[in-house]
Amino acid sequence: MTAVTTGSAPAQRRRLLGHAAILTTALLWGSLIPVLDILLAYMDVFALSMIRYGIAGLLLVGGLIIAGGIDWLRPLPFGKVLLLGVVGIAGFATFYTLAIAYSAPGTGHGTRSTRKLGLPDSARCNCQR
Repeated sequence: MTAVTTGSAPAQRRRLLGHAAILTTALLWGSLIPVLDILLAYMDVFALSMIRYGIAGLLLVGGLIIAGGIDWLRPLPFGKVLLLGVVGIAGFATFYTLAIAYSAPGTGHGTRSTRKLGLPDSARCNCQR
């Protein structure tokens, strides 16, 4: 029987970091609806959505700037980015938070879990490598 090698130390650290990242993502994503339900007792729906996506946007842009500098910002069509960001993402977040505020949290979880079922095959992301 041959021994199975697990790779070099840097590869093991990257794999461990990947596992930690996906576990953190799963925990944060899984706690979204219960946490929103609690926060909605104290905050306005629109303010909560703005705070959530404002912080996430700043963290994302900051991480991208740290990872790749600012050269990638120059060719961006800022009008389209703002339109998609404000209307698309912020609208989705606000309506999603409104749905949780005016229905039971379980309804939001069920909607989030089954939303892929209604998409045609051409709209699904094929992220296999």
